[in-house]
Amino acid sequence: MALLPQQPLHRLCLLASGYSKLLQLMRVLLQVSVAASGPLTPRLWRVRQGTAPLRETLAAAAVFLSPILNRLSLQDSLTVLDPMCGSGALLLELMGIAAGSLPNSPRRSFPFFSFPNHSMTRFNSFLDCLDILPHPKVGSLRLLGCDNNKEQLESAKLNVEAFRLRSPRLMKAEEGLDDEGGLPCPLSLTHSDFSPVLRALPPQSVVLTNAPYGVRSLRGDKRQRTMRRLEKEIASNPNIRSAYLIAPGRSFRAEALLPWRPLGRFSNSGIDVQLLEYNRDTLPSSTASPK
Repeated sequence: MALLPQQPLHRLCLLASGYSKLLQLMRVLLQVSVAASGPLTPRLWRVRQGTAPLRETLAAAAVFLSPILNRLSLQDSLTVLDPMCGSGALLLELMGIAAGSLPNSPRRSFPFFSFPNHSMTRFNSFLDCLDILPHPKVGSLRLLGCDNNKEQLESAKLNVEAFRLRSPRLMKAEEGLDDEGGLPCPLSLTHSDFSPVLRALPPQSVVLTNAPYGVRSLRGDKRQRTMRRLEKEIASNPNIRSAYLIAPGRSFRAEALLPWRPLGRFSNSGIDVQLLEYNRDTLPSSTASPK
């Protein structure tokens, strides 16, 4: 066991037996946390990241917190657009969850395998009984992504192709997954500014995106202008029934044009962010437009 140097006394990080342990002294209690699962963010489909990537676990959390899949159940079809798709994390997480596709192989090695009380026999029996079902209407889901950064979009295309070739599936949907390993639902990527793509959306569409923030993203006035333009496009298009945005919650909502509602709170690379919802269906007509 090795103590990492230059750690504050109240927060010590130790490495032992191939997994990390965190010791945190709180008043008179010493809390021990063990990273038994190892990193949860790696995906088999992630071959290239963008310049300001969203962690895949947060993208998955945003999908589960939003009612997008519930809306898919109630509609004949559903189009979801990420107008600033970057390397495609949100769209790929949404597609994987809708398709019942695991984010990684459950049979890979985990740090808890080295625990003295771990039973590989029981663990393998658990894996054998897993039955992850796709959404019954996954074939009716249409995913769109656009980005005005060509390099970002090329990263997204590489990740989509890797998803098609590598994504583990325990069960195929009745429709949409062919024997040659096609995508479970249509996914289109466009090198474009978001305005024309937003205006071309069909009725009952949804927007899902990660706002620019942080030191590697757009700066200052340009960031604010971009978000104001996005909000105006969303508000002026009645075909967009709802929008879900990951953004620095309090600071963004203080300047926002639309009445966003928080659904969840995360920390993305040390930045406090929230999943925000704008739902045209639940707003009075007087508040459905920008302030």
